[in-house]
Amino acid sequence: MTDIFISYSRNDRERVRFMAQALEADGFNVWWDPEILPGESFSKVIDTKLKDSACIIAVWSKSSIHSNWVQEEADDGMMRNTLIPVMIDEIDLPRGFKRLQTADLRNWQGDVDEPNWQMILTQVRKLVSNRAAAEAAERQAAAQAKTKQQPPVQKSKPVAAAAAPRPTPKSAAPSPQPTAAPAAQAAAAAPEKKGGGLPILPIAAVLALIGAGVFGFLIMSGGDETSSSDVVARTDVPAAEAPPIVAPAIAEPEEVVEEIQDTVETLDVETGLETIGDADGNETDLTAVATDAVNGINAAVEDAADGATATLDVPATAEAEDVESAPSYTAGEAFRDCESCPEIMPFDAGGVFTMGAPDGEFGRDEVETPQVDITIAKPFAIGVFEVTYDDWAACIDDGGCNGYTPSDLGWGKGRRPLVNVSVEDAKQYLAWLSEETGNNYRLPSEAEWEYAARAGKADPFHTGALITANQANYNGQYPYNNAPVGTYRSQTIAVGSFAANDFGLYDMHGNVWEWTEDCWRSSHSGVPEDGTAIGGSCSSRVLKGGAWNAGAWRLRSAFRKAGENNLRKFDTGFRVARDL
Repeated sequence: MTDIFISYSRNDRERVRFMAQALEADGFNVWWDPEILPGESFSKVIDTKLKDSACIIAVWSKSSIHSNWVQEEADDGMMRNTLIPVMIDEIDLPRGFKRLQTADLRNWQGDVDEPNWQMILTQVRKLVSNRAAAEAAERQAAAQAKTKQQPPVQKSKPVAAAAAPRPTPKSAAPSPQPTAAPAAQAAAAAPEKKGGGLPILPIAAVLALIGAGVFGFLIMSGGDETSSSDVVARTDVPAAEAPPIVAPAIAEPEEVVEEIQDTVETLDVETGLETIGDADGNETDLTAVATDAVNGINAAVEDAADGATATLDVPATAEAEDVESAPSYTAGEAFRDCESCPEIMPFDAGGVFTMGAPDGEFGRDEVETPQVDITIAKPFAIGVFEVTYDDWAACIDDGGCNGYTPSDLGWGKGRRPLVNVSVEDAKQYLAWLSEETGNNYRLPSEAEWEYAARAGKADPFHTGALITANQANYNGQYPYNNAPVGTYRSQTIAVGSFAANDFGLYDMHGNVWEWTEDCWRSSHSGVPEDGTAIGGSCSSRVLKGGAWNAGAWRLRSAFRKAGENNLRKFDTGFRVARDL
């Protein structure tokens, strides 16, 4: 286990060396000069060591205040209450850390008796001791649990769990199912007659064959204007209720004609039947029915050859059901593709905005430049909320998402935003949604995300020039510019707890960092002006939005940072996007 993690700029390595050696001489295990083995991920090693350490010393200097790495590592320490900030240059501390008491080692020359150094040692010992006490308590609890006598467990046969219902896509209606006519139901319920009963199955077979043959031909000949009601209508021919017959693919209409004729001849020879009666005593000439169907197909063949659209009157086998047409979406009106799908907001193509931070925006970073004028080229939809634990549970219950259940850190699940998910985890969920709905779900591009976050505003936030802890979930102890100090909630909260932006989207600022599809680049140079992503194969992607533990300046619409694809972090989630 590591006692101390020292976060610093490589430009300060020699000055930090004295600090590390002094701490090691005092008996502490210090991680400060990492040697990353070939094939290892630098980000993953750093993240592991941060979690493993009892305390984090952030060394602020003229160089390190511009380092995203040092600021990220200091953020981790502040979140865990294990941060010891140290200043070695005359500097203006980074936004978010100015109100923390910072040890002053600007003039330290390695004297271990120097008062400021002794203050650091006192705090280090306290944090290391706290961890040791917590570990001892865990070991004691584990030992007590192990020594308890457990009653013998009677083994029983496993019981299969009931399969969870699969979400039904809103855009797809249930397939029409054949419904037996009243006469057929009565016939099925009546006792079987000996000798005088009609041979029902051969008769039903020929009628089904006729209907299936015509339907197959219409599909092949492109009868777009023929509705399901043209093909399937009511019949009063008594028949035993049976599963629907699915017609095989048919190569040529002539084959259908020939097969129907053969079937009718066989039926006539084997049964001697020429007519069939219904419940009201009406008789139907079977040969005439078949002949009419054959003539209809022949006529359709001729029409198709002339480029006409074929419409046939066919002996029907079932009652038609209304088929729900594909839904039409209106920009600005949220919808769901299925009951368990996340709510999404559609946008038309043609939306325009300026991506990136302008000169003079407080907190602006070089990675947010140059500004680029974007015109969204294709319509798309984006999640109204960040993906929640409830959303993820639907995927798990359906056997998707690789069975991975992200930790909620004891904060609660339900409508809280999902955390501890990597890019690959997010894409497993998106693939499941795509399969369930037949639509293409994906991560939003960085441009789509920023367009949605700004909601027509050029200000740093959709709330304007400032944002407060009453408008978003972030570390309110580190406000933006001249905004008042606010609440630090120290964890995620339920999505939608604050007002939506003007596009009807919630939590675009704060709560959790959100993955985008774009590969990380250190500027906006060369970004597509049509709003599409710079995606493909890469190790890191762009994160947007800020989180519950971030200072307010990181919630700006323009703020962006890199995140390694395979990292699962306590402050990182995502929201969905979908092609329209």
